[in-house]
Amino acid sequence: MAVHKSFSFGASKNRIVNKVHAMGDEYFLLHSEIRPFGNGTRRYVLGRHIEEPQFSHLTPKGNKQMTPGKQEYLSEPMDGIDFKPWLEQFIIDNKDIGARGAVKVKT
Repeated sequence: MAVHKSFSFGASKNRIVNKVHAMGDEYFLLHSEIRPFGNGTRRYVLGRHIEEPQFSHLTPKGNKQMTPGKQEYLSEPMDGIDFKPWLEQFIIDNKDIGARGAVKVKT
């Protein structure tokens, strides 16, 4: 894959993370690099909490133990080039995300 010198994969990842963060606490992003590590090996998956983790009990050492909650995964693993337009389309198709005070969609 030919990449222009000024293109930054780290900056692209940060834009994706910030966009998902702006969608609100209901949504989360899984991202990781796969082997061989390098350009084009990062994968993203968008998820949504169906049931938030709740306090369960205190451990003998006094630490909080949480329930696992329930999540749904809204996308298959995709590289950043495919994930960015998919995420933008997801936000447009789900304008109620903005109604919950998370994302203001520019039209």
